[in-house]
Amino acid sequence: MFEALGLTGVTRTLAANCIITEVDQEVCVLVLNEHHASLWNKTHESRIEKALTEYLGRKIALKIEVGATPGETPAQSKERTDEEIRVQAVDAISNDENVQQLIETFDGKLKVDSIVPRSHMGE
Repeated sequence: MFEALGLTGVTRTLAANCIITEVDQEVCVLVLNEHHASLWNKTHESRIEKALTEYLGRKIALKIEVGATPGETPAQSKERTDEEIRVQAVDAISNDENVQQLIETFDGKLKVDSIVPRSHMGE
């Protein structure tokens, strides 16, 4: 649902650090990760409320509470997925026969922290 809302900028970042804890016909309650509370203001809240109203096809009142999120936020999910992809890239390069041969031939070292998956280049 997060991606379908079509949010951008700081509003997207704010929403990415929230979890829906309650939703009914009239109200949607989000818990904002307490480490990102400084992002919250009425303008961004209104934008999220409007996007939810359009997505659900009915008027929704949004309520945002700051606190510990009871699960993985979209931002945390993306961070975890990105790290899993990076670990796979490091593994693929580290175990590549050609890379191993170059390291051995030239007494080289692999700078693991410089490895970035192609899908993440330019970010």
